[in-house]
Amino acid sequence: MLFRSEWNNRIGQFIQRKVRVGDSWKGTQEYALPVGGEHITLFTTTKVGGQTACGRTQCLEIKITYNSDPDHIGKVLNRLIGESDSSVDKSAENTEDPSIEINGEGTRLVDPATLLVYEEDIKRTITMPITVLGDKKIFATITEHQQYNVDYDI
Repeated sequence: MLFRSEWNNRIGQFIQRKVRVGDSWKGTQEYALPVGGEHITLFTTTKVGGQTACGRTQCLEIKITYNSDPDHIGKVLNRLIGESDSSVDKSAENTEDPSIEINGEGTRLVDPATLLVYEEDIKRTITMPITVLGDKKIFATITEHQQYNVDYDI
């Protein structure tokens, strides 16, 4: 389920904001990496789709797409590797790899009166180079697909 920081990034932007079907805007979100306490910036586009029934009310369909700045991710990951791996020479300059990407898209059904999320369908893809078999570099692509349906006892 959504944690407070995720809710703030995904839904909190609508508090006190008047939107209409068809409205869209660009912005940024901070995304917390699972280790090291680091954050990266994701560039987002949000669009308000049509209305649809959800629960006992009418929800707005919110569509979002996002992608990362590969240069920033490379810097953050190299800093994390340097901090956690004692074999890395911390005085040496780590090679930054701008080929790491995070992108995704999603749809949420949100009650505009309460900002309760009734459905969420999020797809995220992370592509990054990894080294295997000695020094051979290959690309790994991780794809996540999360779906939530929430029933509220209102």
